Amino acid sequence: ILEAAPVVERFMRFSSAAYGPTALKALGTVPLLSPITCNEEAVVCLTAISPSDILASSWSASIYSPVWYLAVDHTTACVVLALRGTTSVADILTDLVCEAMPCSLPCLTLTPSDPEELSTEVGLQWDD
Repeated sequence: ILEAAPVVERFMRFSSAAYGPTALKALGTVPLLSPITCNEEAVVCLTAISPSDILASSWSASIYSPVWYLAVDHTTACVVLALRGTTSVADILTDLVCEAMPCSLPCLTLTPSDPEELSTEVGLQWDD
């Protein structure tokens, strides 16, 4: 388990970055007087990726559409989809209408009895 700690910490940085500069400053994750003013800068600051590694994003939440971004992490050779947690009334309404459903990925084989079965929330609308 200890071997996974650096990777877990790295992906937690991607997750935290989805909250944006204002929340990160309020929580003390970045210095209060940091020059970071936009969401992309927060991602770059916390993850040390290049701005060009942010492939797509939606930074304003609305019902059925949470804040998210998609980035390439060359350090771990992964594509990261980070979704911000619940921080607004729109997020709460989205959470209330979502249902967990089985999710199958071509690279994984999971049986219904598998306790680690992946789920996804239905009810989200993604921008094209």
